[in-house]
Amino acid sequence: MKYYLGVDPGQNGYLTVMSEDQSEIFSFPIPRVKEKVDELKLCELFDDLMKLNIVHCCIEDVHSVFGASAKSNWSFGYIVGFLTCNLITSKIPFTRVQPKVWQKELWQGIPLIKKDKNTDTKTMSLFAAERLFPNYNLLRTSRCKTPDDNLVDSLLIAEYCRRHFK
Repeated sequence: MKYYLGVDPGQNGYLTVMSEDQSEIFSFPIPRVKEKVDELKLCELFDDLMKLNIVHCCIEDVHSVFGASAKSNWSFGYIVGFLTCNLITSKIPFTRVQPKVWQKELWQGIPLIKKDKNTDTKTMSLFAAERLFPNYNLLRTSRCKTPDDNLVDSLLIAEYCRRHFK
């Protein structure tokens, strides 16, 4: 069976693996120790992923956030670089996909939702994920009450990857 990987990098990022027929979907938070990425556990996660037949990965192509501190932008860039290195060393082919590209496709059929004159991307993605994967648990942990937007994004990016790299 072929598998596809969707990665939402970032402070509380997620990885989602999806089989080509969508019968198997697994999501993993990027392992952390307090404020930092747990590099060893992330490498171990990639070791486990290499046991699957991952034919392609899409990783969200995001850039530094205007107005964010240098420290947070550095941390974000570090995570993206570390994920990229793991993809390369795991020999998993990957494509960087800008948020607007995958969102445009996966938000089809969802009425536009605004928040303070801007598109409410988190709510739009949540509605898309609930529509496409109505039985998938979108909570980060069993104690959480609201869906995790990082998990939602990685799930949708994995679906985008599955559609485009069959």
